[in-house]
Amino acid sequence: MKLKLLKVRDFRQFRGEQSLEISCPRSTSRGVLTLVHGEMGHGKTTLLNAFRWCLHGRSGISDRFSGPAEIINSHVLEFDDNARAEVHLHFEHDGEPIELKRSLTKVQQLSTRKDDYDGHLVLTVTSALTGSTLIHEGDAAQDYVNAIMPQAICELLFFDGEGINKLATKDENPKMGESVRTLLGLKLVESAIKILGGNVLVTLRKDDRESSTGDNRQFKDLRDKKYAELLQINDKKAIDERERAALLVEIEAYAADLKRKAGAKALQVVRENAESRMAEAQKVFLHNEDKLKKLISEKGYVLFSSKLIADGLEITSNLRKDRKIPAPIMTDFIKELIVAQKCICGGSLKPGGLEHDSVSSLLNVAKDAKFHDAAASLERTIGSIRNVLAGTRKEFSDLIELCVVKRAEIVQSRLAIDKVAEQLDALGDPDIDAIERNKAQAEEKRIRLERILAASDRDIYILGEGIADLDRKIKEAMKKSAGNSYAAERVALVEEALIELKETLRRDTDSILPELEKMVNESFSRMVEIPGRVRLTSTPSKKEDEIHIHVSLETQIADGLWREDNANTGKRQCLSLAFISSLVGYAKKRSENTAGFMKAVSGDSYPMVMDAPFANLDPAAKKRFAPQLGGLATQVIAMLNSNHYDEEFEKGLETAPGIVGQRYVLVHHYRKLPDHGLRSIRIAGKDHPIMQLDEGLGYEWSEIRKIS
Repeated sequence: MKLKLLKVRDFRQFRGEQSLEISCPRSTSRGVLTLVHGEMGHGKTTLLNAFRWCLHGRSGISDRFSGPAEIINSHVLEFDDNARAEVHLHFEHDGEPIELKRSLTKVQQLSTRKDDYDGHLVLTVTSALTGSTLIHEGDAAQDYVNAIMPQAICELLFFDGEGINKLATKDENPKMGESVRTLLGLKLVESAIKILGGNVLVTLRKDDRESSTGDNRQFKDLRDKKYAELLQINDKKAIDERERAALLVEIEAYAADLKRKAGAKALQVVRENAESRMAEAQKVFLHNEDKLKKLISEKGYVLFSSKLIADGLEITSNLRKDRKIPAPIMTDFIKELIVAQKCICGGSLKPGGLEHDSVSSLLNVAKDAKFHDAAASLERTIGSIRNVLAGTRKEFSDLIELCVVKRAEIVQSRLAIDKVAEQLDALGDPDIDAIERNKAQAEEKRIRLERILAASDRDIYILGEGIADLDRKIKEAMKKSAGNSYAAERVALVEEALIELKETLRRDTDSILPELEKMVNESFSRMVEIPGRVRLTSTPSKKEDEIHIHVSLETQIADGLWREDNANTGKRQCLSLAFISSLVGYAKKRSENTAGFMKAVSGDSYPMVMDAPFANLDPAAKKRFAPQLGGLATQVIAMLNSNHYDEEFEKGLETAPGIVGQRYVLVHHYRKLPDHGLRSIRIAGKDHPIMQLDEGLGYEWSEIRKIS
């Protein structure tokens, strides 16, 4: 989404038509700023709400501006029976120019003599290919907007300084989790899963069953029953996994609490090291135990066949000694001599003669070719088995030895952990005892959940095998009756799509936080002199599609030891800005690096509109922060008053040439100039008036004035 122009007409204190041209970057590698300068009451917050109102109507703006009388300019509303407020927003999406116009008109009810208000929304899209226009109105227009800029994203990216501070607090923020998932395209994937796995799949399966006959219908009924059971187990597993994740967060919090206790800090570090060693040893042990089981399953016969191999080798050796193998003379050759009654030397082999009897006796020694081949094969097989036996014995021995070593490490680590528990108990601190008790209870719940999850995995595997078997039977039955193949194919395609979407959602969800956390830390370190470490943690909700995200700042208090920093307001603002900008950058990165269907659900490039985003920063921080503004998003619109903007801030901007595009000043027109307040504001070395006297006008209003 690329913003082009904002126009307001008779919107709150803005009288007549006022325009704000928004700077666009020349390249995607660097953002550009549109700066709007003005004092309190001159319309900065109004401009922010103009964006949000145009995009999402009353639900998009703060409560104090939600009433119709708070939207239309008060002077126009009082004296014009057809008073009307309008906001036009021109922007581009996927290369197509779009104009969005929202209006609110006063309508007099003659019967009641009361005013009513008629809201209207029109969206015009111009095709980038043909130049033709397509117009949407009302709900259709709003649906189009929601697809481009969902309200959850709008609330995150179009913000004021007060609202942004709420992001970096100790309180969980469910809305932020929703915004993250929406911004990165995950909500759309979730919606697709719900739709496909709901009515679509139910309808297709019904059609499939109705078109089936005989055994095939029974197979499908049974498969659907098993599939429904599988879904139920999967849903239960998802809840259990979220509970396990929450318990892990809780256990980690108890560990952090212990580290804050003077007497327990060192002991807790020792325990964590022991737990880490034990976890690693368990991982290696289980891996090698699985290899051992596989070895016994595949080659166990070899280990238990050593005596048979020895006996076989002895037998073949004795046969060789007796010259029975390999055969010195072939049976067929001797028989041919006897039949011919003539020896190869030319002598007679007539029956009854001494020569005949002598040659015939050779049949007792001779063996046929089949026996010879069999004997040779036996020797080769025994030799091969003997070689396998040697290798298998070594592999078996090595695995046994490694398992024994790792089992010993697990035992030693467990003893160390138990010793720490005894030492903590000996301290006699009630707070430590309470933390230990709560931690132990959480660990017990986690272990119980691990068993339940293991059982769920086993049930899922069994059901999956049963479904696969029934699918094979269904396909065999379909070959006999091809009439219902189309319905079955549709079911199979939807099921495959669901599997792929769920895997994509799981993979993306698992990868987002670590990558995002890295980006937030990089951004935050550029804003703050002593940054600390930013942590992003997620707390799953009992609702399947909801996740709470906590943004926190930690300070290092010792080597490898961190604690949550009770950050001041300025730090929280920087932290929140770093989080939002990283989120926008990550969404843009996902969009650029994704192709095909997933490109449509992998996020987009978004602008940021900020009202007083760094009011609580000190001058030095503002100077450091100023050059970073262009890196927050490809487009940044910032509303600043004299408290937010000073010479140090301008010096910071000068260190990033080309970062500033358009500049505006909000000039307020007075019937009578007040005795207090700034008459002008100095911007980039020049003074610009921000108050103007309009004697005899009868009302006050604000003007958006472009400055060079």
